Amino acid sequence: AVDLAPHDIYFTIGETVGQPGAPFPDGGRAWLYTPPPIFLPEWPALPPSGPGRYTTVAHWWGGTFEYNGTTFCNEKRVSFLEYLDLPTRTPVPLELAVCLAEHYDEYRQLMEPKGWTLREAWDVSATPEAYRTYVQQSRGEFSCAKPAYVTLQTAWVSDRTLCYLASGKPAVVQHTGPSRLLPEAEGLFRFRTLEEATAALTSAEADYERHAALARALVQEHFDARRVVGNVLERALEPRVSAVRETKEVDLPRGLLAQLLDGPGGVGRVQRLKQRVYRLELTSGPAGHRSVVLKRLEPGVAERVRLVAERWLPALGLGDRCPRLLAVAADAAGATSWHAYEDLGDETLASDPTRERVTATVDLIAQLHTRGARHAVLPDVRRYGGALGFSYFTANVHDAIAALEALVAAAIEPPPEQAGVTERLLERLVGLRADAARRAQVFEQAGGPDTLLHGDLWTINAFVAPTAGGLRAQLVDWDRVGVGPFSYDLSAFLLRFPPEERAWILERYREAVAPAGWRLAAVPELTDLFDTAERGRYANRIIWPALALLSERAAWGFPELAEVERWFRALDQSPVLDVGALTPC
Repeated sequence: AVDLAPHDIYFTIGETVGQPGAPFPDGGRAWLYTPPPIFLPEWPALPPSGPGRYTTVAHWWGGTFEYNGTTFCNEKRVSFLEYLDLPTRTPVPLELAVCLAEHYDEYRQLMEPKGWTLREAWDVSATPEAYRTYVQQSRGEFSCAKPAYVTLQTAWVSDRTLCYLASGKPAVVQHTGPSRLLPEAEGLFRFRTLEEATAALTSAEADYERHAALARALVQEHFDARRVVGNVLERALEPRVSAVRETKEVDLPRGLLAQLLDGPGGVGRVQRLKQRVYRLELTSGPAGHRSVVLKRLEPGVAERVRLVAERWLPALGLGDRCPRLLAVAADAAGATSWHAYEDLGDETLASDPTRERVTATVDLIAQLHTRGARHAVLPDVRRYGGALGFSYFTANVHDAIAALEALVAAAIEPPPEQAGVTERLLERLVGLRADAARRAQVFEQAGGPDTLLHGDLWTINAFVAPTAGGLRAQLVDWDRVGVGPFSYDLSAFLLRFPPEERAWILERYREAVAPAGWRLAAVPELTDLFDTAERGRYANRIIWPALALLSERAAWGFPELAEVERWFRALDQSPVLDVGALTPC
């Protein structure tokens, strides 16, 4: 038995554990779901450098177990043999590294005539470095799940699969149940039958670069260890909301509940959506059953986003384009504030980026920018929000250079795997500083007027719903609202899409702002504007790990700097706009 200290909070990586309708027991515990984490700096995205095979590493045997008179199989051997004929149906080479020991020849004789390549798992995974090399030299992953995971619909995903995805390798894996996080065919493909497995491999190869990028983006969004572990700690140390069984009333600030509850009623299920964000179901007498989204905010941020909902967007005639703010309350110590918003559901633009939904979102962004330009509300926004114009770029470059120079002067050496990262980043930033005058001239000529900016225009922050008048977009998470040129927002939005999609999105934005008299610059100038916005953001992300290294020798500092360097290199290779692929206007 494992000797654990006393504890009363239980986490699981099984999405369906403890959920209504789960076909297995929960042990009487109030389970909190957490995605399995992967430390991304140790798993950079790399192109395939070895044979173009889809591979996996697996145990072959696992025995069985019994529950309620039913025997469940825990052997991957059974699952893989159901797909024995798969190589005969696809040109994609498949390789299986599996622990077979003395049974190796037996299964090689069974599987290799069907087209499988078999490897002994220990030959490719005896050390962490060997395992990582094997994964990153693969073209992608193909793997089956243990039959019990499939039967019990756990929505399980393997840590190994996350390693493939983080490395920029599409993964084709067996379906283990409905998931809020796992896509069906976007970087990660999930199959139920031999036909679906064949089709998934074909689809992955037909648009390989896109699915490789989506694979990396998936783990960045949901499985980044720094975010996942932080969220676990936050919930573990915040028992008033997190350590409560979902069926019991939650001890939120009384003032917040008093505003939300209509007469007699109580708090139902609490679902954590992301860091500091929860969905709360209410049972409130005559109002019936409804849900709200709760956000726990620092007081300064809370005031800023309150003004977005109650003052700034209404001043632009866009008060209905963010969720309604239903209630506000501070915790007992006054250290944090709680906001309760209307629940817009789960259908973000990221979950369903159809052309029609993207168009509706772009039209809203255009309205925000054109109505906010030179508006009398901007001084108020500047007072509470950020300055996101050219000064954002220059200030971040200046501060990042200073932090890196201090790091060099302190002679703090990185581990071998990040050797030279400080000097390389410093050289890159000095080059950006030298190029600032040219970039400033582009901003002067093509940047356009300052306007109200969302500040964090990822597709997960846009919701689109059908109405009688057509699709209607709303934007959430205004924590980084600020003032600056349109390019700061539009660059972030465009980067959420594959390069081949960005041309029409940009043209839609160009058309949407034209009625307000805006005439966007030609593509080369727009490319400079977008590039400056992104490099300013990346420079900002250098400052904090460098300072953490200086102040406390933080172990995560150099891996974080290496990750930022990877972002810079990716932008070098694939800019926001491909000038050659777009027609200047």
